[in-house]
Amino acid sequence: MLMTPDKIITTDDPNTINQVRELLKATADVSTSNSGTFNVYASKYKHVKSGRIATTATGAVDSTKRKYWFLASSRYSDFYLCTLEQPYLKTPTNGNNGEEFSSENWNYLTGATYGMAIVTGKWIRCSTGLGA
Repeated sequence: MLMTPDKIITTDDPNTINQVRELLKATADVSTSNSGTFNVYASKYKHVKSGRIATTATGAVDSTKRKYWFLASSRYSDFYLCTLEQPYLKTPTNGNNGEEFSSENWNYLTGATYGMAIVTGKWIRCSTGLGA
């Protein structure tokens, strides 16, 4: 199945971001022989930057991934975010152990549960940015 990408996803590497900006916003100088050239990429892609791509599994910086970029199709994406438990707030009341007896501070309880999953990778393609 042919999937047409509509997103360019990059790391937060300034050089990679600038290259994508040049591609998407390129215009020819009106005083040159290419004046009036139409940029076919101007509205074809949306640029998404993520600072978490160039990291290890533990969250440490991984400089070998700083040039990574991706083409993704939001139409065929199977990236799911599910709300398993709606966010909630439980407020204390007198006598329900919501108050800290030694300081007279009130304790509030909040919580929520979410699930995220990518079923397949058919909708996204990656490049290491090394030109290989």
